[in-house]
Amino acid sequence: DAHTAFTLDFDQLSKNHSNVEHDILKTAQLLPGINSIDDSAANLQIRGSNPGQNLVLWEGVPLYNSGHVFGMISAINPFSVENVSIYKGAHDPKYDNRVGGVVDVSLSDKLTNGFHGSVGTTLTEAHSNLSIPIIKDQLTVELAGRKTLNGIFNSPALQSYTDKVFQFTIIDEQKNQPSSDPLRTEQTLDYSDWNAKVLFRPSDRILINGGIYNNTQDFTYTFWVEDDVIKLQDNIRLNTQIFSLQSEIEVTDQWTSNLSLYQSSYQHDYDKREFENDIILTSNDQLNRIKE
Repeated sequence: DAHTAFTLDFDQLSKNHSNVEHDILKTAQLLPGINSIDDSAANLQIRGSNPGQNLVLWEGVPLYNSGHVFGMISAINPFSVENVSIYKGAHDPKYDNRVGGVVDVSLSDKLTNGFHGSVGTTLTEAHSNLSIPIIKDQLTVELAGRKTLNGIFNSPALQSYTDKVFQFTIIDEQKNQPSSDPLRTEQTLDYSDWNAKVLFRPSDRILINGGIYNNTQDFTYTFWVEDDVIKLQDNIRLNTQIFSLQSEIEVTDQWTSNLSLYQSSYQHDYDKREFENDIILTSNDQLNRIKE
């Protein structure tokens, strides 16, 4: 079947391979025909396609920014994902608007009767997951979130990722200036993502689920000459949001009706500022936005 998908089995893959992080898109690169153009997680090449030709879906909705740290880490919480299907060649016509591969990420569609959750950390972030049964066999709420550890811990892994991103750029040159040089630099990087899903089954033949997803990344780079009151600062803020509402109705044993509504947006906000004694002298802003 030309439309057959590869399904990622994280438990099996973890027994035979090792990654620095439990990462959806990096794990996908263990499959034949899938790699990254720059050792990142998000910039996938699937059978020769470029990253812009691939379609990444979260709960059936296009995800326009699938990476943190400028693509080095997946912006998809692996601890809340139930299934990942990957199409490397021909795929169903429902996956439109792309000519490359498809990465289809889905959360659980199972109602739970018991409260359960988890809290943990990796080398770069802290994460938590909660499953809350509101009405037995009828209503369940799933919550999950991740946030970088940079606020409390200067992660060596994140530092290595940023070094890779800015290699051979002016940031790399300024950072590696001799210690005797009067130029000083400072950078901060923070990212987070969270998602929520509501499952509601009012009857045996009707299932309604709604999902919300959000990821953000904030990067600030400041440089100045020692003992000078002038500072130059670059700020980059990325934000991605998804809203999804789906219903499945079994009209008869042979007839099922589906209705889906969604909204997906991505915003890239860049501003360059010049300060004198912490007072803004000049500010230049650039905003790019995608809405679907």
